[in-house]
Amino acid sequence: MVKKSKNQKHYVPKLPKEYQGRQVIINADRLLFNAKEDSILQYAKESISLQTPGSVHIDTGENEGKCRFIVNSPEIILGMQGPKNKTYASEPALLGKATADWLDDLLDLHEDILLMLLGEYNVTVPDGAGSSGQGDNDFDDLFESIEKLRTRLSETNSEEGGLMSKRIKIV
Repeated sequence: MVKKSKNQKHYVPKLPKEYQGRQVIINADRLLFNAKEDSILQYAKESISLQTPGSVHIDTGENEGKCRFIVNSPEIILGMQGPKNKTYASEPALLGKATADWLDDLLDLHEDILLMLLGEYNVTVPDGAGSSGQGDNDFDDLFESIEKLRTRLSETNSEEGGLMSKRIKIV
């Protein structure tokens, strides 16, 4: 077993030329692994590393509800940052439904503030200036804007302007 130093945040496998134990190296112009009847399983005690200067593709079938890409881990880190991408990403992901509920509560609060202001709001017009018309003193536009935002929160299809993804689910 490879020991981690006190300063090492994660296990980094040794390069093949540096590794001292038994290993199998398969080197060819192209490799294809095909399981005709069942699965391909990979196991490793420390890590499994996929590296390429190009793209990594993981595709499933089109059968909705059955074909899934599942990542199950106590901590999931998407991306590296810092000089030479040596530091784990540090920004937490937001839960879609929980965030939408929080934003809806925030809209409720704004609406309550507007209602309170509307009840307390008096426009004083100097004598001879005429009556105050709609515009700066009209709260209807603000209520309409809040309702538009609330509608966007309730839409689940991001293609229609909603915020919720139909394809990506997180816990």
